[in-house]
Amino acid sequence: MRHECGVLIVLGLVMAGVAWAAPGDTLWTKTCGGIGQDKAASVCCAADGGFAIAGTTTSFGAGGADFWLVRTDAAGETLWTRTYGGPGEDECHDMVATGDGGFALAGHTTSFGTVGWFDAYLVKVDSLGQVEWDEHYHSSQLIRYTYALIQTADGGYVICGCEDSVQGIISRLVFMAKVNAAGTLVWMESYRPGSSLLATGLDVIRTSDNGFAAGGTALMASYDACLVKADSSGNESWINWFGGPSSNDQCLGLLQTPDHGYLLAGLTTLSGQGGQDACVLKISPSGNSVEWMRTFGGPNDDVAADPCPAAAGGYFIVGTTGSFGAGGDDLYAVRTDDSGDTLWTAAYGGPLADSGVSAAQTADGGFVIAGWTESWGAGSSDFYLVKIAGDPLAPMALRMHLLHPTTARLSWLPVVGATEYEIYRSATAFFTTVGTPWATVPAPATQLDVTEGVGDPAVDYSYRGRSRNATSVSVESETVGERDFVVPCP
Repeated sequence: MRHECGVLIVLGLVMAGVAWAAPGDTLWTKTCGGIGQDKAASVCCAADGGFAIAGTTTSFGAGGADFWLVRTDAAGETLWTRTYGGPGEDECHDMVATGDGGFALAGHTTSFGTVGWFDAYLVKVDSLGQVEWDEHYHSSQLIRYTYALIQTADGGYVICGCEDSVQGIISRLVFMAKVNAAGTLVWMESYRPGSSLLATGLDVIRTSDNGFAAGGTALMASYDACLVKADSSGNESWINWFGGPSSNDQCLGLLQTPDHGYLLAGLTTLSGQGGQDACVLKISPSGNSVEWMRTFGGPNDDVAADPCPAAAGGYFIVGTTGSFGAGGDDLYAVRTDDSGDTLWTAAYGGPLADSGVSAAQTADGGFVIAGWTESWGAGSSDFYLVKIAGDPLAPMALRMHLLHPTTARLSWLPVVGATEYEIYRSATAFFTTVGTPWATVPAPATQLDVTEGVGDPAVDYSYRGRSRNATSVSVESETVGERDFVVPCP
């Protein structure tokens, strides 16, 4: 088998010989695939700082389509790849990193179970991608498509998708199923939003009350975004749907907000800039009201696929844009504040069709985006991984405390995304943070004791600090010195 994997782009701003990147700047991109169609569905950060990307491949494996898991290092270089499936069609739509260091992949299969019908399919692998167990969940009366997966607090899993009747009637319902840590089915429930005959669950989350919520789409008078809330046993708590009477509104991604409400990301034709816009809805904790709605996009079709909370507050939303970028469709990133207002946007891709489907925040405060590309790679479409710079690093909130007459302590709060802190010292009124710092403190440490000049009336040292990582450096902090002593440090 031939896996074609390559680096495409490295961008940055050069300052004093070091590459500093602005928010959203591309740090590197990778493609991975073969001669067929290879489309990523999910990305997560691994314990060693690298990444795991899961999706579907027709280039490799045992059948027409198979689950494909690609494991990379922190620079996106491939460490290993694995395929899972049988002689039929096996489509992977989600993945999670598990508490034991391995991974679980979910989707649907025609290789196992009811011949010719899709059944829900779940694969558990260890940290090297070796199969620990796999299970399919079938019914003689239903076709099940699985689109989302989470791990539960007890080490089990909940999957979500839709189930179609095969009894000659039009009926598609949202389903959720709970399995234990060994993949054995615990419960499976289906849900109908109102009188809808066509409903699909596309994402699932654990909720703050130990229950679950599924987001998706339901055909009412037109397509509406729907939200299903269930308790820990899968019993329906409530179902609501949101949209206009004649617009196309869909929820593709879901998360719970700090106030126990819900953030739905997807698309709408109700309002905005173009025929179809990326859309984010903030829903109340009770699920019965829209607190705010934001749309993003331009004159062509745009969609939001995956929202994730940003460590510095607000949200990072990834999807696909036909309005911006290099041509065709491109990966679309939108960074918002807590109220959904735009902080910055960016597009990534080439002259053909490229799509973003999943994102995660990295330890350096940046983000990694996964999707697929037709612009580059070895086949008709390849896995596409884009690493970008995140928010500007916050400045250090530097303080100085007197420990005893000849020792003082510099301290500061941890800065999200910082890997180290630079301390600069000056004995004159002129202060500069250019050049070699007086001291460098690696994160996560947030203090430094100093003795030189402390308590000496003939010396008046002043200090400033900057937070930094490999791609970003903050503005300098305010100046502190002995004159700033307020109270002794306990």
